[in-house]
Amino acid sequence: MRSVDPSFYDCFYGIANTQSTVIERCYKDIGCCQFGCCHNHDWHNKYGWAVALIVIFCILVVIAVVVWLIVWLINRAKDKREKRDITYDQTSFASQTPLPANEIAPVEQYSFEPPYSRDYRY
Repeated sequence: MRSVDPSFYDCFYGIANTQSTVIERCYKDIGCCQFGCCHNHDWHNKYGWAVALIVIFCILVVIAVVVWLIVWLINRAKDKREKRDITYDQTSFASQTPLPANEIAPVEQYSFEPPYSRDYRY
């Protein structure tokens, strides 16, 4: 096993019933196996947990959003029901009390002129 690049090994394999050899360049951390470069299953262990955690986190976020939306809709329906009940109660109370008779309000109450101007003579 000799190689120019220190990150790789040159793996030599012989072909059965012949004198020829095959040179295969394999990554140094993986190494040479009987029929070629070894398979790297280490990334499954390293990144499998990371992918699983990301998926679990995304599922939890989706569940939280759905629960929040359901609670919001329930509260919205309760608020509408309470508002309707309050307006219904106010209208029923208003109809039970007698309305005051039409009274003519004093002019100065609705006048936009200052109070001293009514006594002023031109």
